[in-house]
Amino acid sequence: MIDLLARTSGLLRDDEAVLEMNAGETLEQAAGRRAPARIDLRTTVLSDAPVAIQRRVLRQALAEVRGGLRRITASHIEKARDLLGSGAGGAVCLPDGVVIRHAPGTLRIEKTRAGEAAGRTFRPAGRKGKRRASTGQAVETICPVPGQVDLPAFGVRLKTRLMSRPAAGFDPRAGAPDRVFLDADLVRTPLRVRGRRSGDRFTPLGAPGTRKLKSFLIDRKVPLDDRGRIPIVLSGGRIAWVVAQAIDDRFKVTPRTRRILVLEKETA
Repeated sequence: MIDLLARTSGLLRDDEAVLEMNAGETLEQAAGRRAPARIDLRTTVLSDAPVAIQRRVLRQALAEVRGGLRRITASHIEKARDLLGSGAGGAVCLPDGVVIRHAPGTLRIEKTRAGEAAGRTFRPAGRKGKRRASTGQAVETICPVPGQVDLPAFGVRLKTRLMSRPAAGFDPRAGAPDRVFLDADLVRTPLRVRGRRSGDRFTPLGAPGTRKLKSFLIDRKVPLDDRGRIPIVLSGGRIAWVVAQAIDDRFKVTPRTRRILVLEKETA
């Protein structure tokens, strides 16, 4: 029975990974105008998609606009889907000042003024009150799996590829600062990349609990000027990799891992 449950669980994870990947592709087809706190989705593309894909596209789009899915429920997603069958002018208000509006041919997901702060470009304050120009970006960029994405604001390129079940003797610690290994079945796609934000937290590999990213970088003696230049890779709104610094312990490769996601950083 235990073996049967384990196999069933593995099959469900595989199905979920495929659905998430298909949803990411549909999101890219449906996406029109994108801004730091807004995304427009073409209703013609979204309406033609299966219901399961519609739900996932809406979740991914909301995560992009909000920076995560905290406090977003299945009920919220269904209300958003209901707009597809409504006339133009319908709207749904969601937590944290997010509104979904049905305009002709478009579902617009937008963070209103009350909640727009998290969508602004990150600009760390300099010493003596002077502002330094930001080289990072708070706007999230999609990183395909497998595939690659150029990040001009950070001067790097990220590449992703999938490996099958680890071979005997595979050591996930054999990675390097610019190449890491994650459990592919624990990762939600599409991956998204952005710059550091105030309040970011993650669980560094081997740590007993979460830490503030700011404190982590300070302990690693990363210069203040360099902290805004570090890309952050997110899975489902969670930090999966602080590029060239550390992965999140919750995505690490274990003896139970069936597929490995390899992430590599290159100078663009």
